[in-house]
Amino acid sequence: MQGTLPSAEAAHAYYAEQKIKSKRLEIVNMKSGARISFWAAFLVLPLAIPMYFWINSLQDVLGQETSYRPVSGVLIVSAGLILLSVFLKRTGNHLERKLNEPLKQEETAHG
Repeated sequence: MQGTLPSAEAAHAYYAEQKIKSKRLEIVNMKSGARISFWAAFLVLPLAIPMYFWINSLQDVLGQETSYRPVSGVLIVSAGLILLSVFLKRTGNHLERKLNEPLKQEETAHG
């Protein structure tokens, strides 16, 4: 990359800027993943209700005890997705605060 940037200081500034851009992209992706996992959990959860009634009707028709594992599986997956969304959101917020701390310190020093 020699010759494309005017000085070593410019190169250091360029790479520092690229590092910040990469961290901001990571934060955006975490928050997006949190939204997607929350809405996936929200959309999967209503499947448990018709599954429960379907299993109850099977018990009536077959006259024997059936397993509620599919319903509990859907509830567990939904709970897992909600926990994942909370984790991603909190991690994204923490990284954002950590990234913005030096900027706030510079503003208070100049202001």
